[in-house]
Amino acid sequence: MAGAGGVLDRARCRRADAAVRRRRLPHPPGAPDGGQLPAGAAGQLLHPVRPAGHPRHPGRAHGCLLGRRHHRLPPAPELRGGPSAGPGALSALPEGGGARLAGQGLALAPWRHPVPGHHHRAGAGSGLGAHAARRQAAGPHRLHPLRDRPGRPHAGLAGSRLGQPAAGRRVPGLARGARPGAGRTAVSGGERVLGWDLLRGLCAVAVASYHLLSWQEVATLHAWGSYGVYLFFVLSGASLAYTYAPRLQAGTFGLAGFLGVRWMRLAPLYLLLMLLVVPWKAQRTGWGADLAGQVLLNASFLFGFTDPALRALLVGGWSLGIEAIFYLLFPLLLAAALRPRVGGALFAALVLLQAAWILSTVGSASGYEANAMRYHQAPAFAAYFMGGCLLGVARRQARADRPARTGLLVFVAGFAVMALVNPARQGGELLGWRGLLLTTLCFALVAVAGRLRWQGASARLAAWVGDATYGVYLLHPVLFFGLSFAVFPRLGVADPAGWPLAARCLFAAALLLAAFALALASERWYERPLRDWSRRRAAGRVTATP
Repeated sequence: MAGAGGVLDRARCRRADAAVRRRRLPHPPGAPDGGQLPAGAAGQLLHPVRPAGHPRHPGRAHGCLLGRRHHRLPPAPELRGGPSAGPGALSALPEGGGARLAGQGLALAPWRHPVPGHHHRAGAGSGLGAHAARRQAAGPHRLHPLRDRPGRPHAGLAGSRLGQPAAGRRVPGLARGARPGAGRTAVSGGERVLGWDLLRGLCAVAVASYHLLSWQEVATLHAWGSYGVYLFFVLSGASLAYTYAPRLQAGTFGLAGFLGVRWMRLAPLYLLLMLLVVPWKAQRTGWGADLAGQVLLNASFLFGFTDPALRALLVGGWSLGIEAIFYLLFPLLLAAALRPRVGGALFAALVLLQAAWILSTVGSASGYEANAMRYHQAPAFAAYFMGGCLLGVARRQARADRPARTGLLVFVAGFAVMALVNPARQGGELLGWRGLLLTTLCFALVAVAGRLRWQGASARLAAWVGDATYGVYLLHPVLFFGLSFAVFPRLGVADPAGWPLAARCLFAAALLLAAFALALASERWYERPLRDWSRRRAAGRVTATP
């Protein structure tokens, strides 16, 4: 190949020689085992010339192969289907004309591109050997994951280049082909559904708005406060089932590892804020056995088994105690969700239990205020979590085929409906037609959010909002009460509840923005590094285990 007269460059010669060796073909003159090349091997040495009459793939009209003119070869009419074009032996490559193959009576392999959805068979005139023909008859070898692979393993967490094609040069033939991964929601590490992230962030904004406006006596949007948290339960069940269903089916799910991962997701920020709250509470009530036990229950998130609304040290922390109960039951709930009939029956039973629980507490004669502690227990929210598990399993079989703008309109309409049907008294949103409508709306919003397709800037926005969700939920009460009870009195500033309406609204908006900024900073520089460290340590323990 070295004496090919400059027609073939050095790289192409190396590829041709490798092809000859792979097929165990005889070498050119000068090699110890010199002989003749079979006709089917010559197509591996040069770009094949398209035979006359062979149909060209419609999508490849602009990608013609390099042929005789490129290699400065004379015309060869015998290659256009004449008698000499049949398969035959090709003498060894001449020393001074390695590219002059046309005059050897060569039957070149027809031009083949794998067309998505079609299987190509090797025919009699393909120019392939028997072994290669059998391999080609087995069907096309497609490399779909190379088309839309993430740029790095955790690209979804940082929100950069989400859903974008792989960096660098594309694999020929895949760049213009069908995109089997198109429409899939971009996820971090293959497990993050951005529509659910954005909806989760909007729920945090709704809950924070409810608190900040009601604490300043601006408005009382009870529906936002209640169903914003209930949507958390649905989203938690959906995202966990979506992530862990394949592992449970494969038998690689471990409860201890799962609980450790969930604790590391919730504990870092929660424990940090506890360090701010506990001294203030100890100063007011004194440090004793009751407060010490409360700290231990909150650190382990086991306070959900007692009275979570009473024992939680942080405002809004009651939902995390109930969430911890669902984590313990998650393997059983997911196993049921993977069997449609069993999962549907269990969901129906939990809906009945939840309805009975609401009627016996909020719907009783004494009303919501007298039964708030009894109401905030796991049975009142189990149907939300189980319904989310069913939605997560269903999302595994579905495609993200809805445009992002459709989802945004649905989200705005959903929270607008909550505001329109908001009752005058707290607890009314849980009963009657309001309760039925808003509960159904929760499941509908999660189902729509899971089918949304995010790309470019919208994908980065959804990931950014999702990263801030947990921090906004926990930080906004600490900011409000810290400023109102600790900072403003020292500065001589009046209670925000006595400010003008416009000032109170601006204060609420400023606190919400501050909570977002602090939540993103905490996620990037505090919570995520701790989770990564914990993951590396767990991986090291597994590696060290004999």
